[in-house]
Amino acid sequence: SINNGSSKGPPKWPSEDGIVLLSEYIRPVDECIYRVWFLDRKVQCAVRRRLLDCNDNPVKDFTAGCAGGGSCALSYMRKKRGAGLTTFAWEPPEDVVRDISKTLEVLGDDCDAGSVEFLYNSDRSRVYFDLNLLSTMPQSDGSIGNEDIVWEHNYNHWLELADAVAKKVVDKK
Repeated sequence: SINNGSSKGPPKWPSEDGIVLLSEYIRPVDECIYRVWFLDRKVQCAVRRRLLDCNDNPVKDFTAGCAGGGSCALSYMRKKRGAGLTTFAWEPPEDVVRDISKTLEVLGDDCDAGSVEFLYNSDRSRVYFDLNLLSTMPQSDGSIGNEDIVWEHNYNHWLELADAVAKKVVDKK
């Protein structure tokens, strides 16, 4: 609460520096959030994360996004080694690719690699809520379901990023 419960005097802010983040919770209609990584201004890969707790129940808090899941969810997935996975490789539809490409055009030349996160709200509209430049990428360690079906076998996101960075370094010499 921003106010201290009294109508007298200025409101009491819940932080020492007076800066607070106001946000609105939007429940994803499909209980999923999506993250799309891009490299060299092109869509590279994507994942869909179901919002589940350690008992496979939907959770209300999705602040960890697609790269997270909380230590509880991550340790649960590792113990099960494939069962109870919450994050899956995903092929984004063309309209998502188009939206992200338009955003990258606006950002200009400084967006070599990164990711965009979004969810589908109750009317099935996309709500983009996070843009990360040079963010973390998914690990191909068995913690992402169906990765061998959607992505090339033994696909190495990090190697592709390293190759792109090396090419940029060589091109600038």
